[in-house]
Amino acid sequence: MCYTNRALIEQVARDACDYFDGKPLKGRQVAMGDYFALVPHDNANWCKCGNCQALLEMDREYKRGEHFSSGTASHYLFNFVNEVAKVVKQSHPDKTIATLAYWLYAYFPQDIQLESNISVAPCLQVRNYWAPKIKENDLNFYKQWIAESKESNRPIFLWNYYCFPTERGDILGFNVFPGFSANLMAEQIKMYAGDGVRGVFLCGIGEQVDYYISMKLYDNPGQDIDTLLNEFFTLYFGNAAAPMQQFYTAIEKRYNDPNSYPEEVRLNDAQFHQDEEQAWKYLGTREVMEELEQYIKEAREKATTEIESKRVESWEVGIWDYMVKGREQYLAKQ
Repeated sequence: MCYTNRALIEQVARDACDYFDGKPLKGRQVAMGDYFALVPHDNANWCKCGNCQALLEMDREYKRGEHFSSGTASHYLFNFVNEVAKVVKQSHPDKTIATLAYWLYAYFPQDIQLESNISVAPCLQVRNYWAPKIKENDLNFYKQWIAESKESNRPIFLWNYYCFPTERGDILGFNVFPGFSANLMAEQIKMYAGDGVRGVFLCGIGEQVDYYISMKLYDNPGQDIDTLLNEFFTLYFGNAAAPMQQFYTAIEKRYNDPNSYPEEVRLNDAQFHQDEEQAWKYLGTREVMEELEQYIKEAREKATTEIESKRVESWEVGIWDYMVKGREQYLAKQ
């Protein structure tokens, strides 16, 4: 689409106003309550007209290294959102155009005064923060948006990728080293609460413990993460709680420690996702797998009731056996 085309801007604004007036949504539009969502397709096939290319040229260097999230289309996309919001504001000043700060338009658009009836949700790769430069890049543009939201009293939301690393494994056909991240989630959620974030969309819900911890902390961010984890493992696994918690913690620490990864991951200003080599050459090493196996064996022995045994078995089948198969498949390829 030509995002500088006046007819397109007027048509989208009219669609939003129609929705706010109680009319049905058209096609695959997304809206709810006082919010009408406006997000481009997930590609960079931008219009080639002179007006569009001029806006894109403004941000050609608005990026850091080779990160997925940058600002090379920030002026372009936020100009479009802004123009639609201006039209909607004339007749529906109490309604909101919702958009994302994502991929090539993740960074705050410099020198653009965004309309007050726009809400923004930065997209954060929270489960890829084992790559320190990804975390730095994410938090840099996140803080930009937070600062602007406080200054303008703009409601701000988030899009969090809990789907990693599993999504990458599913796409590329390998079993991942699990991305357990309860302590990191707790750290992030407390920051969001302090920064006034209004809500979070979870792109993937994470695994059992991570989802549970996230929901508990979104309900009350003041809770202590150690208390929550101890409570979960005690109530869920009973007599087998200690080794199962050690099993989870060992995976979590391994996954989130940058020192577990190749040097390029720790040093390069670039995008990284877990791959099969990282999973089973660097993370799930023989020594790590032997340690984890001992925790599973101990838990199996300590589970004394039927429900405890079934719950240990569910983790053994769903996590441990999956990991064993992943490492075996990797070694077979070598």
